[in-house]
Amino acid sequence: DHFWRNYLLGGVTSFLVSFINPSGIALWKTSVGYVGTRYLVNITNEYQSPDFHLSSTWPFIVFLIMLIVVLAYSKRKVNSAHLFTSAAWAVMGLYSARNIPLFAITAAPLLTEGLDDVLLNVSTRLKIALRFMDIDKNLQEMDQHFKGWVWPMLTILIVLAGFVAGVNFDMDHEGYGFKPDAFPVEAVNWLEQNPQEGNVFNYFPWGGYLLYRDWPDTLVFIDGQTDFYGEALTRQYMQVLLAEEGWESVLEEYNVEWAILPIDQISVRMIQLELGWDVIYEDETAAILHR
Repeated sequence: DHFWRNYLLGGVTSFLVSFINPSGIALWKTSVGYVGTRYLVNITNEYQSPDFHLSSTWPFIVFLIMLIVVLAYSKRKVNSAHLFTSAAWAVMGLYSARNIPLFAITAAPLLTEGLDDVLLNVSTRLKIALRFMDIDKNLQEMDQHFKGWVWPMLTILIVLAGFVAGVNFDMDHEGYGFKPDAFPVEAVNWLEQNPQEGNVFNYFPWGGYLLYRDWPDTLVFIDGQTDFYGEALTRQYMQVLLAEEGWESVLEEYNVEWAILPIDQISVRMIQLELGWDVIYEDETAAILHR
């Protein structure tokens, strides 16, 4: 009873507080309207189910498997509130990748409690487990002695030492940055030296990068905020990108003077052949065309 009452109270309170924002009820209209537009949701990666062929999703599946195994072997009574919340976010994480971080946050206490119980159960049969238990006990005593600040400080020092030593902490150990084969890094370097005037037509996944690198000199045609651009403009973008019937009229409607697109995109060839635009820059990733 307490569980459902707290959830209901928290839900109602959060709903009412959400109206305290500069846009008021319009924020809800935008959010609900976007989620209700299947076309926009279907072309947005974060709303898709996670692709477990990608290494970036493997921690999620490992976390999920560990949670299932630990709960199966744990003898401790599971808190129904934690179980319900974790199960709900697990389902939402499998349905939409944007929910995976929230699943990890809600399920972490359940996993750690279960692991603690499993380790206690196997410690009587495995000598190595007993050694880990002793180490854990010593670490807890040390942490209590230093009043809880030693581990945060040690973590900060390790991370700082890694940065100083040039250690890359990302999964591919390449360092954080924009990959030139995925983003128009060199093309934007060229644009900074050779700015183009007039309206641009850009590749949708590059919109945010162009704003980051070249705003306000370059005002993009579209970027990832499709909830604000709307379905109509997004469909027009796809019409041009795929060179579908009537794509030329879209460029005329928005008075587009130049475009930056992936080098192998069909629209690059069609813009040259049908409209006679010139390729003023190209590399292995991007092409820049001008009317």
